[in-house]
Amino acid sequence: MINIITLDGERVAMALLRDVTYQRELEDRLTLESLTDEMTGFYNRKHFNARLEAQHSGFVRSGLPTSVIMFDFDHFKRINDQYGHAGGDLVLINAARMVQKELRPLDVGCRIGGEEFAIILPNTQLHSAVAFAERIRQLIETMEFTLDDFSFHATVTMGVASFASTDTSYDSLMKRADEALYVAR
Repeated sequence: MINIITLDGERVAMALLRDVTYQRELEDRLTLESLTDEMTGFYNRKHFNARLEAQHSGFVRSGLPTSVIMFDFDHFKRINDQYGHAGGDLVLINAARMVQKELRPLDVGCRIGGEEFAIILPNTQLHSAVAFAERIRQLIETMEFTLDDFSFHATVTMGVASFASTDTSYDSLMKRADEALYVAR
């Protein structure tokens, strides 16, 4: 706000400034926290849905391919039962870190449920997404998880799908990816 006042017979401008840097940083942090899974650092389902909807709009406008990988951990309840929730958390955290290292800057890794994850792969054809999914599956399979004196492994099952010209929303893609995951089991 700028006020023009007269001071000692001369007109001067007076401005009151307020530094909102801290406020903006706080708002940005809260926004990020509302879209991020606290344990894994991956985006959450809310962000996943928003990004996939945006990708579908881009696909409709320009035909750019987008693929999605859905995966969850096999026999995860057994891991939790045998090694406790600390063991299950260890698997989720370390697998998410490994996956994040493999993602391109434009890819979006998300935790969409308990042990269920999804990766949005913009500008990616189905065959490339399938190859990437297989690489991730193998990397997770070779990871060794160590808790106290116990070492163990985990495996995942994956489903992959890409937008099709018949998709009227991103839900169609999700349904196909989910069906592919079910068939892979």
